[in-house]
Amino acid sequence: MANEELFDLLRKVFQKNLSNDPFTAAFRAKVRKGVASYADVLKYAERAGIHLTDVLKAQITSSYPNGIPPDVLEPLFREECKIVLDKANQVQRIVNRKAGINMQPVDVPIDEDRIRGLVEHIKESGVLDETKNLLTNLAESHVDDAIKDNAGFQLDSGMEVTVTRRYDDVGVNHGKDECQWCLDRCGENVPYKEALAMGMFQRHPGCGCIIEYNTSKGTKDQADWTSNSWKDSDSTLAKRRTIGL
Repeated sequence: MANEELFDLLRKVFQKNLSNDPFTAAFRAKVRKGVASYADVLKYAERAGIHLTDVLKAQITSSYPNGIPPDVLEPLFREECKIVLDKANQVQRIVNRKAGINMQPVDVPIDEDRIRGLVEHIKESGVLDETKNLLTNLAESHVDDAIKDNAGFQLDSGMEVTVTRRYDDVGVNHGKDECQWCLDRCGENVPYKEALAMGMFQRHPGCGCIIEYNTSKGTKDQADWTSNSWKDSDSTLAKRRTIGL
């Protein structure tokens, strides 16, 4: 099978499985009712990561025991990000409408460096148990960017924007240890530029922090990340951040 045909096959299976997920139906209903939140988009991103991993594992087992070609993985990961960003746009419209802000959602770019870093990591390590968390984190990072960029645009439009990030005690090692990396990025009502400098919009796989932003118009939404029971050492986490994972 040619790489282009393989990509098209995997993309269709991924989209079908994600569309048939019960959560996806519930999310669509919330969007129609105008009650969907960024927390819902984060759950959607998690489901996307799970389904995409399942598709990759099934194909590797059946047809590509030595790994799926990188020129198939890269557009497939890009497709995951595009789908999640579309859902984030739908929610941002709801957030703006509720806040009485007459703005369109910001056009958030796909992080190509992050995608390439993940492809290289899979080339070296293969599709492992951790891949689900990495693909989920890839999707979640684009939701983070949607929150960050929309809040930043509102700041540039003359509104006052503050950011709050709360540690939710998920921690690491199944909650046995606090995550100092997250604690260093938490804060209450931090001015947007300071929050950006603090890295309050950054996130590692399995992070459980809650992010909120407020504008002078009263806009407020939060993203609640639940634990993926992800484990890693500080050195490995630092390495992954370096390559954009």
